[in-house]
Amino acid sequence: MSRAVGLGNLRGTEARGSFGAVMLKGGRMQAVVRFELWGPSAAAVEADTLTLMASIGAQEVALRAAGFLKIDQESAAPAEFIAGLNTWRKAIEYALLFEYSYEDTDGADSLIAHIPVDLGLDAVSLPEEGMVLKDHMVRWDTEAAPTLRLTGPAAPRSISALSFVAGAAPTGQVIITRTSEGAPGLPLDHVSFADFLDAITDPAVSPAHDRFTFASVTTWLAEFSSAGDAIELGDWNTDAVTDAYDASILTFPVPVALADASQRLEIAFENPAFDRSAVLYMQAR
Repeated sequence: MSRAVGLGNLRGTEARGSFGAVMLKGGRMQAVVRFELWGPSAAAVEADTLTLMASIGAQEVALRAAGFLKIDQESAAPAEFIAGLNTWRKAIEYALLFEYSYEDTDGADSLIAHIPVDLGLDAVSLPEEGMVLKDHMVRWDTEAAPTLRLTGPAAPRSISALSFVAGAAPTGQVIITRTSEGAPGLPLDHVSFADFLDAITDPAVSPAHDRFTFASVTTWLAEFSSAGDAIELGDWNTDAVTDAYDASILTFPVPVALADASQRLEIAFENPAFDRSAVLYMQAR
């Protein structure tokens, strides 16, 4: 017998990095399990029954950890003699309630990276105007690859990513820059990402105008660590198979201090969009 969990079987949400993209759902199954024990005598059957009950009792903690919410003995009939088989039989029943869980994205095709808003100022004397609401998140794909721009006052401590690549990875460099308004000259190009991180997290020695260039999206994502199981979203490459997005996270050694609105951290793609079928979400936290 099935029983519901929560509201609409919803148990909560689970994040992949800083993306709250996964819904936790579940259900409950109620059942009665019947054991039959056979033996040459009533005493032997009763002894086996006690052994069975002790074994189930010893596993109760493990069973509850596995999802069994209820493990109750319902009945234990007296041993009976089966004349035709010249043997004894005893039945014992346990009532079980098991809760299972699974992950779901509710059929979502994508995440919301920005929301265009029409202000509706369409009077004769005023042109239509609009704005875009967005969090510290961007989506790169074959249509666009906008810069992820983080402006102070803030202290970003990590970048989370969800990535899907249908085949060969897109070509083009990824440029990460720590700069400020009015910074003189060109940014200082570092020979390694580790040197870049050392510079941007140590304002005492940094000119606050630093840059590092990754040869590709692949080498950029190689700096990230896994943030959990992949999640399924839409079908960007239209192959009739739901796309599996890898979840990963890059955590800075210390938060990047952006003291005021003049300071910013930017992650940009070399080209206006991807040249191959792929999607990359990035979100700062």
